[in-house]
Amino acid sequence: MNATTIDIGQLLESNPEIHGGAVVIAGTRITVQSIGLLHVDQGWSAEEIVAENPQISLASVHAALALYFERRPQMEGIYEADLAYADEQIAAQERSWLTPDGSDRPGNSPSSKPFGSPGN
Repeated sequence: MNATTIDIGQLLESNPEIHGGAVVIAGTRITVQSIGLLHVDQGWSAEEIVAENPQISLASVHAALALYFERRPQMEGIYEADLAYADEQIAAQERSWLTPDGSDRPGNSPSSKPFGSPGN
């Protein structure tokens, strides 16, 4: 019986032009980190991830999960940094809506703009 080697390295890729070089499922913009978070934080099975993303294979999801768990502390650190950055950006935007005395600037908060207008 002859052994066959399967190269799973073709299932994942990293390109500096896609998400700053984050590892993604080959041929997509779906990051290993997002697959891991769907599985760990949202409780999705590999099959559920594929059902919601039919352009990817079950094998690629399992490869992504294997890499996610191999690098879990790093992946979670990136996620926490991304959340902190997003929070900073939201706070900066909210501050820009306030006048120097801390009150809302008339017509400048998202809730005061008609739905569909620029900025909504």
